[in-house]
Amino acid sequence: MFQSLLKVARREVDDAVGDLVARVVVAIPFLVAAGFLTSAGTVRLTREFGTELGLAAVAAVFAVLGIILAAVLRKPTDANRGERTEKSVEAEAEASDALRDRRPTAAEQEMMMATFAAVAPVAGPALVRLLFRNLPILAAIAVAVFIFTRQSTDARSQPIPTSGDLQS
Repeated sequence: MFQSLLKVARREVDDAVGDLVARVVVAIPFLVAAGFLTSAGTVRLTREFGTELGLAAVAAVFAVLGIILAAVLRKPTDANRGERTEKSVEAEAEASDALRDRRPTAAEQEMMMATFAAVAPVAGPALVRLLFRNLPILAAIAVAVFIFTRQSTDARSQPIPTSGDLQS
């Protein structure tokens, strides 16, 4: 009885995921084209107005675009406005508190360990390849973090002498 219902649900989920993947694959060339268009616009604006004003203009365009997108995507619909009542908010808070405070049972821990043990032989080599392929980028990030977080020993970081220090 439920078997056919589960098959239909599984088929619909597979179709939805396939459709989403197809949309992402179609969107990738357009995103790359948008990147090149942004680059060309930046070069044109910096040539026209100088480096500072050109880059500021590009930043302003992206800020305005972000504000517009945030306003459009965050606008609640009429159907969603009435759905969130105080009771639903309280019930949601209680459920999240219960889930956060609950510790996994021994069976759940065993299931997680079995899942990790099954995935590790496949994911481990792929992660190592990804790490070594991106090693120069990771090294550059590590050097930048080291430079920005280390204590400076030049004259700018020395304490400012007070009048009592100057007299002695």
